[in-house]
Formats: sequence, structure tokens, C-alpha cells
Amino acid sequence: SDKKKSWKLILMEIIQIVAYSNNRAIGKDNRLLWHLADDMAFFKENTTEQTVLMGKNTYLSLPKKFRPLPNRLNIVISSQAPVEEYPNMIWFQNIETALANIENKTEKLYVIGGASIYKQTIDKTDTIYATEVDVNIEGDAFFPKLNPKDWRVETIKIVEKNENNEYDFRIKKFNYFIPLILKE
Repeated sequence: SDKKKSWKLILMEIIQIVAYSNNRAIGKDNRLLWHLADDMAFFKENTTEQTVLMGKNTYLSLPKKFRPLPNRLNIVISSQAPVEEYPNMIWFQNIETALANIENKTEKLYVIGGASIYKQTIDKTDTIYATEVDVNIEGDAFFPKLNPKDWRVETIKIVEKNENNEYDFRIKKFNYFIPLILKE
């Protein structure tokens, strides 16, 4: 496995929360690709009163009335100067600096996008909540492919298309798995 967990003890659990299509698209033109009210409720239920980490483009893609996300500590990664300042948000120039600064201050860190941030944190991630949306759709941002040997997967919710959800979807929980190598 190419996954490199550092031996430095990080007590903070890193959780990615993402929604992607059958072709792993997560967005296009810095916008979500669907409206899934039940998935939004799942996101809110998991991340409220927690710390969320995102890239600047993901932050700017949030509707202005939800910027920064309320009732959460918002960590935004950008190599440029902060574009907005609020009491419940902190800007960092890179992920390493952010993690070093927050690891003793929160038990859980929810990584909420975008594609580059998911890719940069996947090797440090313990759990992924993935909403798999049953559609092939055009996108310009994608969730990285996972090595199935590295993860244990369970389906935690199945939702059929209805007036609040424009596509069928299922929410899966991926837990990072370290096989034990037993020597005789």
C-alpha cells in the first residue's frame, strides 16, 4: 500500500465527507452538481459543532449566507491572503500548518473539499463518509480513487430519488484498515 501514516501520534480523527457521482465527479465550475436535501442534512448533522477544513475555492462556493459555515470552526487553506475574516474561521497557507495548529484543539476534523484538499489529506484520513450519487455527470473536480485493500466499507443509508433528492444515492462509511502482519 502506498499509504504513509506518520508515526507521530495524532489523536485527532480526520474524516473526509464528500459526495461524488458514478464517475467520481464532485463539482463543476466551483459548484455542486446536484440538490440532495437528505445528503445536506447528513452533512449538517455530522459537521455541526465540529471543525471543518476546506480549500479557498470550496469556501467561496458556499452561499454567502452560509459563509463561513455556522456553528463550526472553519479552517480555510489558501496560499493567498484571507478574503474574509470571521470569528469562527482561521486561514492557513497549507494543510501541514493547519494540522499542526489545530490537532490539540479538536477531536475530529472534517475535510469538506475540494478535490485538491481531499487528495492532500487522504493519507492522513481515518474515515470517509462518501455519498455515492447514482448518476454519470460532467465535472471538472473529482474525488481520488481509493485502494479497496486499504478500506473497510459499510453502507449506512440508501435514499431513492424523490421530491427532495434529484438522484438515488447511498452513503457509505469507509474506515482505514491496517492489516496485522503476524510473524510465526
